[in-house]
Amino acid sequence: EDFGVQLFRLLDALDRCDELWHACAVGFIKSKSRHQELYWESERPKWAKECDEVLKVPVKLCGATAILVHGPDGAEEMLRSLFPIDADQQFDLKITMQIHDPQSTMRFYS
Repeated sequence: EDFGVQLFRLLDALDRCDELWHACAVGFIKSKSRHQELYWESERPKWAKECDEVLKVPVKLCGATAILVHGPDGAEEMLRSLFPIDADQQFDLKITMQIHDPQSTMRFYS
């Protein structure tokens, strides 16, 4: 489908599901990445189906080449959480490590 339409759907889903989101991976190797469904703490809202169709929670990202960053707060959190990256690390691995870190405050989607 049209890229612009899909991007708008994704941004709308992010804002509906989590107004405080920091980042969302939109470019990655699908065959090597893993994702899980969104978690709804209470009864699913009526609009949840739309979000579930376009938005996931990454479990493992490979080839994270395109990431939407949610304004200055998202950029600040990404810098704080992910950098510096050690010489023996890759960016997508660092993202995956942060996603699984129980102390991480980064709100990251795919």
